[in-house]
Amino acid sequence: PNPPFWGTRVETAFDLREIWPYLNRAALFKGRWGYKRADMSRDAYEALIEREVVPELAALQASAEAEGWLEPRAVRGYFPAVSKGDDLLVFASPDHDAPSWTFTFPRREKGGGLCLSDYFRPAADGRRDVLAAFAVSMGERATIRARSDLERDDYHGYLLAHGLSVESAEALAEYCHLTIRRELGIDGSDDPDPGRLIRGRYQGRRYSFGYPACPRLEDQRRLADMLDWERLGITLTDECQLVPEQSVSALVIHHPDAEYFSVDRD
Repeated sequence: PNPPFWGTRVETAFDLREIWPYLNRAALFKGRWGYKRADMSRDAYEALIEREVVPELAALQASAEAEGWLEPRAVRGYFPAVSKGDDLLVFASPDHDAPSWTFTFPRREKGGGLCLSDYFRPAADGRRDVLAAFAVSMGERATIRARSDLERDDYHGYLLAHGLSVESAEALAEYCHLTIRRELGIDGSDDPDPGRLIRGRYQGRRYSFGYPACPRLEDQRRLADMLDWERLGITLTDECQLVPEQSVSALVIHHPDAEYFSVDRD
């Protein structure tokens, strides 16, 4: 595909109401907020969600919109790239002869020996491929808001605010990934329903460091250099964790066969 630009662009003019449809409610309600079905019947659980949880979500979203404690921001970029064995060589721009960054990915010993670099054109092919990448954040004010609830011993309020801010960052990541697919012209297979779309009904995949196919958290430093995400207020801890916590970074692979996989060698 042909990217709309090379390099990076920062975006801060987001409307939260455009991001909310990509919120994974199951992950928020069950995983973050702890509303699990357990031994309840399906009907009783769904009634609980509608009676208590959905109104809590609506009130918190209204608070975020009115008070501005969620500040969505993103940087996305497009870079020429080629593969060489297990390595992905990434160039700062098309006129650069030497790669500026190299990512080395683990290769599976089973299942065809797959490696993330296999999804890109090989250097020997003579033509460069396209690597997309992004980082998003909900800003430091989300952390401050959740912490203030905790300091007042409002543990329920903390749980709600923290959970929504983290899952909102994931929703913004989905929105940013959607933008990239549209800009690359590979959104033809996107499911029009956001609820099904966030379950992977689209071409390509996004991979975050620390997950099975790209487990090296240290590679976050290279991605930080590529995207210059400090412009968003994102930094890295010594262990290469994103700060603020309500942030997501990823490489985006456009290949139609791209899937998630493990590299376990057992």
